[in-house]
Amino acid sequence: MSERVLVKDLQAREDGSVSVSGWVETVRDQKKVQFVILRDESGAVQLVNPATREISEDATAEQAAALALTETISALTHGTFLTVHGALKHDERVKLGGVEVKIA
Repeated sequence: MSERVLVKDLQAREDGSVSVSGWVETVRDQKKVQFVILRDESGAVQLVNPATREISEDATAEQAAALALTETISALTHGTFLTVHGALKHDERVKLGGVEVKIA
């Protein structure tokens, strides 16, 4: 598990494993992907999760966990405090500082 990083320090880090903590500002729950804007005392970052909406009866534990994560993100409310472990990715298309974290 990696040490918590402030949002303001994400741009200077290389792509890879990262942990961020903060409060949920907004959740955009789309059909195939979910976005969470997470804010800490230093700024905001976009979290990304590929949405798993349904699984088959013979689904693997990994598929069941993906469905549970999608449902958990859908239920998040403004102000919920989270610590998220994921993969930092630099992407100039992202408006919040050019970085995002793919939830692991």
